[in-house]
Amino acid sequence: KTYSLMIGPDEKTTRDIVLTFGYSESYVLALIAATLMVLIVPIAFILVVRRRSLRLAGKDATAAWFGYWRVHRWIAEGIWLVWLILYWTFHIETFVTYLLQSHQTILNALILILPPGIVSLTCQYLARPLWWQVRGIAWNRSEMLLRGFWEHAASILPVFFIIIGIGSVFQNTGQAMLWFAAAFISWLFGAWMHRKTSKTMPCALHGGELHDNILKMAERAGVKIQQVFVMPSQHL
Repeated sequence: KTYSLMIGPDEKTTRDIVLTFGYSESYVLALIAATLMVLIVPIAFILVVRRRSLRLAGKDATAAWFGYWRVHRWIAEGIWLVWLILYWTFHIETFVTYLLQSHQTILNALILILPPGIVSLTCQYLARPLWWQVRGIAWNRSEMLLRGFWEHAASILPVFFIIIGIGSVFQNTGQAMLWFAAAFISWLFGAWMHRKTSKTMPCALHGGELHDNILKMAERAGVKIQQVFVMPSQHL
């Protein structure tokens, strides 16, 4: 909205003073374009990688699976950081407050969590053909979404909440404490539920006889290994 204040002819200047407040059309268009790009591009990219991995599965199932899973983890986890940067860059919380003419804490929290969460769960769901064709694990839709939800609740959400809490600690200490509490609760409860519902996720080995033997075999073969993972061979 724009208001003009006219200065009378007896003043030293007759120029208009224009007072403008609100958000420009260019800001809104840039926000919409950036939001669509952040939410759609990861899903489109994961579809391309999935298609390539399914083609490779007939030749080398192991390479196809771990190649896809590495990209999947980068996208499913990176979307949270990218969305947080977008949220702070465009000051979305202030924009929503301006539109509603009031501060809605719950709504702002949902805007922070839901978009990256939906992208991450969509990526989890899109991996279903690979679980079936490469791993031989037949999960239904609800199982895929449930396991993906608790995985993110146990690993990604706590870090996400801590970052938000650190960012708001100098502005609103009480709200920052709530974010830290949410991080602890999501980690504690999410880890418990994830262990209960998921038994087929890769598990990193940091020591033990199996870990040492694999490293020795890799050294003799001239292969460099950064980490050793163990994955169950069947759906328990």
